[in-house]
Amino acid sequence: ESAGIVPLFCYDPRWFAASRYGSSCKTGPHRAQFLIESVNDLRERLRELGSDLVVDVGPPEECIPKLVPPGASCTVFAQREVTPEEIAA
Repeated sequence: ESAGIVPLFCYDPRWFAASRYGSSCKTGPHRAQFLIESVNDLRERLRELGSDLVVDVGPPEECIPKLVPPGASCTVFAQREVTPEEIAA
């Protein structure tokens, strides 16, 4: 039994930090714009289906607990990182 599903997208600041391979950011302006547009499109599509998308800024390990009341029971489904640099972060 569930009270509902809360779709969440976290803009993780680590994506915008300097890459370990140089001084440039991992997410440049074009990639950042694509990401913003993609998240906005996802939010609109979810709204068309009667849902919504919670958008937060911060690491997922900080964003997710903010949505769950203390002592509440919940199940969290998350994307698993598969690239070496993100896994190491």
